[in-house]
Amino acid sequence: MPVFRFVKDLLGRKEGPSAATPVDLGALPALIDEEAAAIRARVGPACEEPAREVRRAVADLGALLQRLAQADWNTALHPKLEQISRTTLPAFVRALESCLARPLPEDPHEFYGAAAALLKCSISALRGQGRYLRSVLPDEMKAVKAGVDVIGHAVNSMTTALGEEKRELAALETLRHRLERMAVLESEEQDAVRRSDGAASELAALAGERSEAEAELKALNGSPAAIDLDQRRVEAERLRARAGALEAAHRVQAQSLIQVLRRAERLVAKRGDRQTSTRLHHLQSTLAEPLSGDGTTLAALLAGGLAVVRDLIAAGEIAPKEGDPLFDDPAAVAAAVGSRADDHARVVEEAAALERELAASPVAQDRERLAGRLRQLDHRAAVLEDERTGLSRVAEQKEKERAALLAGLEEEVDAVFAGRIRLEPGTHNPITNGEEP
Repeated sequence: MPVFRFVKDLLGRKEGPSAATPVDLGALPALIDEEAAAIRARVGPACEEPAREVRRAVADLGALLQRLAQADWNTALHPKLEQISRTTLPAFVRALESCLARPLPEDPHEFYGAAAALLKCSISALRGQGRYLRSVLPDEMKAVKAGVDVIGHAVNSMTTALGEEKRELAALETLRHRLERMAVLESEEQDAVRRSDGAASELAALAGERSEAEAELKALNGSPAAIDLDQRRVEAERLRARAGALEAAHRVQAQSLIQVLRRAERLVAKRGDRQTSTRLHHLQSTLAEPLSGDGTTLAALLAGGLAVVRDLIAAGEIAPKEGDPLFDDPAAVAAAVGSRADDHARVVEEAAALERELAASPVAQDRERLAGRLRQLDHRAAVLEDERTGLSRVAEQKEKERAALLAGLEEEVDAVFAGRIRLEPGTHNPITNGEEP
């Protein structure tokens, strides 16, 4: 926003046509207050003469009512006057006196309300008891109606003056609300821009921190200690691959062993040897599990199971496959399975020991620290980028709303101030996101 200048004496009326006085946006609130005060000040003088007419008419009607109430009517000339004077006329006089007794304040707005109520009350009295009196007291009722008409004309004059005041003040309030909304939108836009700029500055700082962390990590990775660590990590991976290969080989062989042992289990169970059947069943479960770390025990269990298989072969209940080492040399098969389990346990332990050593390495710890720092920086940058994008959208929306309000501002100012002032060019441009207008 530009620095607002306070413009004085812009609303003074001059004789004859004159050019509109240029003002900036900041001067409008004060000018609106001055214009509102001037409008209100014009109401009093505009209502003075109608108010005097109302008061004179009230006084005249009061005197007329007194004459009506005290008149000595000639019943011979007016046969109905006796009945009227006893009933309708007193009621009419009381009703109209009640209307005329209403207080009339000095304030123009309060006076207008009281005068309008008095007029309504008087018209009601004329339409009530008064309608019975018009035919028998035509001249007197014409005088009463004339007095009420004077009040009506005066109230109409005040209605025009007060209506004009209301319309002009309403136009000023509409303009004031537009300016207030524009100020709120500008404040919200500036706040969004400020916060967006703050997020952008923090993003730039984070980018610098990330570059420093990346440079430190690059230097660390190029150090002799890191190179040695990477080589040892390759060895650990090789050991893990070796352990995986041993495990895979065991699963393949275990599947064949389990098939033979399951057949032997069924045959032994048919004989009624539940103990041997149970032992073979547990052996199958052991082979189906990952490799045990105790190869000696596994080999002994498997040798016992294969001995049962060999007995079944000797009994002719199982036909061996020609050239199958399982049947030719079951002891060697059991020893090979046990040896593989021992090799697997040894390789796994070597890999675990090496991995523990690697994890405790200062280089590994520094790498983890720097990697964690980079993750934190990336997360914070993502949050800030989302925040900056959202704030930029808010600022853009506020600018559009303000521009829409600015679009008709010059015409509204011209209409409200009747062409006496105009906005200076360049004093009401919307602000932009960090750019010069």
